[in-house]
Amino acid sequence: MYGIGAYFAVRDAISAFRPSHRPAFSAPITPEKALLNLYPAGVVEEVVQLAPRATVA
Repeated sequence: MYGIGAYFAVRDAISAFRPSHRPAFSAPITPEKALLNLYPAGVVEEVVQLAPRATVA
C-alpha cells in the first residue's frame, strides 16, 4: 500500500509542476526518473551536453 501512495504522490507532484505532461514511469521510480519527468526532453539533452566531462588522470 505504501508503494502505491508514493507512486501517486510523485505522479501528482509532477503533474502539478507540468500540468500538460503525464509522466511515464517504469519500476522502480528513482529520484532521477522523477527529475527527468519535470522537464521536456530537449532541456535535459541540453543540460547533459553542457555538463563538464570528467577526465581520469
